[in-house]
Amino acid sequence: MSLLEISGLGVRFGGVVALDGVDLALAEGEVHGLIGPNGAGKTTLFNCISRFCRPAAGAIVFSGRDLLSLRAHAVAAAGIARTFQNLALLPRLTVRENVMLGGHVTA
Repeated sequence: MSLLEISGLGVRFGGVVALDGVDLALAEGEVHGLIGPNGAGKTTLFNCISRFCRPAAGAIVFSGRDLLSLRAHAVAAAGIARTFQNLALLPRLTVRENVMLGGHVTA
């Protein structure tokens, strides 16, 4: 059984197709990396999972819960957190401290 399951995810920004039919299943305890060139949709995928972006198509289920029915703060409370690529958000913090901010709702 998958802890996180993504099926048929699609996102368009005007005429630009950022994600088209993305399927992904991750089991509990697995560690994965997501790689690809600039513009491949990596950040858009994370934005959909964390609810910063609404997909036009597809489903995202985490631990049996439909994430697309939740708001961003509820997704974080469910255990999915993220940090942003711009470390200048808090320039006085170390890289580690900036990354740890993604887990603030679980502390």
